[in-house]
Amino acid sequence: RSRSGWLAESDDSNVVSFTWATPPAAPTGLTADAGDGQISLRWQPVTTRFDGSPLRAPVKYQLARSTDGGSFSNIGGQIVTPYYIDKEVQNGRKYAYRVQALTGAVGGGFSLTVETGAVDRTPPEPPTQVKVTFAKHAARIR
Repeated sequence: RSRSGWLAESDDSNVVSFTWATPPAAPTGLTADAGDGQISLRWQPVTTRFDGSPLRAPVKYQLARSTDGGSFSNIGGQIVTPYYIDKEVQNGRKYAYRVQALTGAVGGGFSLTVETGAVDRTPPEPPTQVKVTFAKHAARIR
């Protein structure tokens, strides 16, 4: 109800109901392994809610990435596995990651952030047109 004075009062408003959903706990154990043109990420599956009670609802995860110290942006969409391979990286750049657990539309806290960079592990091309020259040296090495 609302009032504009002692005697001016409105009728009751419509009824509002809601269901309280305790968010899932934040993922733990996030690790990042740098590869050639990719970064492999893993974390522990979330099995409890923020308050420690067991989770019975399906859990999805949302990864966020920051490039060279910039702001975080979601990547990969919502996934159901506790791992992800980020192939949208460039060798030599620095990346930071964090992950969030979701149950329905309710998101939990973020994991700790990990940082790494993709590493160029492609071997160079073998040398070509190699020439060997023999030279006779008069000096002795002692």
